[in-house]
Amino acid sequence: MWEPATASAKAGAAYEPLLSCRTLQTVAFAAALAIGVIYLVWFATLPSYPLQDFPNHLARGVALSDLLFNHGARFGSVYSWGMVPVPYVLHDLLLATLIEALGVQWGGSAFVTIVLVSLPLALLFYMRAARLAPLARPLVFMIGFYLATDCFFLLAFMGFRLALAFVIASLGWVEILRRRWSTGACVGYVLTLVCGYFTHLTAPVFFGAALGVSSVVRLFFRATTVRREAILWMPLVLLMLLHVAVLSPAHSAANPTTYEYFWGTWHTKLRYLTFEFTRFGSHLEQPMMLLLLACLMWPLRRHLQLSRLTQPAVLEPLAIAAAFLVAYFLMPQFYSDSAYVDVRAQPILVTMLLLACLNVPGPDGSGRTFMTATTLSLVVALSLTNFVFLVRHVGKHEAVLNQYRALADTIPPHSTLLPVHTLAKDGELRPLLHASGYAVADREAVTPYLFAGDRGDPMKYFRYRARPYGPEEDWYRARLSWDRATEQTFIVGGHTYSWRFISGEAQGNLKAASLIPVDWNRVACTYDYLLATTPVDLRLIEAPVRWVRGNRAAALFAVDRSECRPELLPRTKVIQAVAEH
Repeated sequence: MWEPATASAKAGAAYEPLLSCRTLQTVAFAAALAIGVIYLVWFATLPSYPLQDFPNHLARGVALSDLLFNHGARFGSVYSWGMVPVPYVLHDLLLATLIEALGVQWGGSAFVTIVLVSLPLALLFYMRAARLAPLARPLVFMIGFYLATDCFFLLAFMGFRLALAFVIASLGWVEILRRRWSTGACVGYVLTLVCGYFTHLTAPVFFGAALGVSSVVRLFFRATTVRREAILWMPLVLLMLLHVAVLSPAHSAANPTTYEYFWGTWHTKLRYLTFEFTRFGSHLEQPMMLLLLACLMWPLRRHLQLSRLTQPAVLEPLAIAAAFLVAYFLMPQFYSDSAYVDVRAQPILVTMLLLACLNVPGPDGSGRTFMTATTLSLVVALSLTNFVFLVRHVGKHEAVLNQYRALADTIPPHSTLLPVHTLAKDGELRPLLHASGYAVADREAVTPYLFAGDRGDPMKYFRYRARPYGPEEDWYRARLSWDRATEQTFIVGGHTYSWRFISGEAQGNLKAASLIPVDWNRVACTYDYLLATTPVDLRLIEAPVRWVRGNRAAALFAVDRSECRPELLPRTKVIQAVAEH
């Protein structure tokens, strides 16, 4: 990172014999290969993926594949596509191309494995570019799989996870260009920035924050020049100027906002400080975090002196980590276009702490400090424990999703389908929230909940031609909360007000319950079927429905369209803005 020396440690230092180190290197490379294979093979061979948003992404990928490569033969009457150069478009083009080339099942599998391995490979690229601890690379590769399967991966924030890999890769190109400028490296740097931008907006934003801190630290220690840093900043500044001035569509009726601004509370900020490692609420999550800490601290136990911790090569990633910690507390939880905003700073924070640890040994830049039997055992234990943890929890949800998908497969093709999600969170996740995406991918069903530009999502290039009516997806859970809430009456200014309240996160606080309306007549006029996860309280389903079939995952209901009362439908004029290019 800062041109660490490659000389071996002197005799008498706390390193194992050379022969043992060579043996450990062989074992470490074999272990890294084995860990990579078992992760990738297991994820690649899952029949379905109970990663929260993935069925929705897959359904959009299937529709885009048809629109791009088959002129919309299957989905052209429902969706439209226009090549708008905005973030997320590269994510969807990659997924749609893989689906066209490999089919829905293997195309989706290939996409998931690419996302899964992107961070470990980006870390290897960075370490090679920075000439950082080459002997520790297999260990970092294995740790990378633990970091890559965090809460964001299980939420299926695939664009964001790819963006993180682009951030690390961009920092790697910066290391190369700071050491020796070349046309090839410059092209690689610019292409990585552009690809990161078209994958997710956090790629240039997070990279800009990291580069800003890095530039200040390097200039302070006179390890770079103003001219060199200015040149490194030029492509990023131009890209962000284009985004603000040209590429970012303004909010309008055609591009509505998705969320309201919400910063959160100090209580929630502290509660979610380890969000990315808190997945299913399992008792194993905290021990795995401690095991990661042991993997990093055990080999450094004899190196934690102030002189080593204040080296420029250590201070730089620590300063970046500190900047992202501050960003976590300053950023909102929600803003107009995105949710889970503040917690997205955490993966970069953790990655920077990892890089700081790799730089602590100082004079021995080879990484031999980390190549010990104990450290290797800890890293393998972390990777395998995490794998077993994922097999247990993801496998359990995958089995339920397979049953949901089997029930959805009984729907006649091209049916209109209203999904009803009745389940509470499992930890931080809702694995079946978007499971109805498989009905779109498998049966070409029409649902109202695919992510698209006309509902305020980042996919401004993908739209419904005429989106069917759909209540907010959380209406069922909101209704349950409303029914359990306590009614409170207040007198303000001589007027009496009543509402229902539930207990807030902080003890003694009350939170206003949400009441989400559902126009059941519009449901009866729009949909052929309702597909509800189970258990479901039929008293909350006020449309005229008839039970068709079900299993332990879901229940399918046919809607009696004869009960539709067209005279009660809203008569407001709806303007559908569709971008055609």
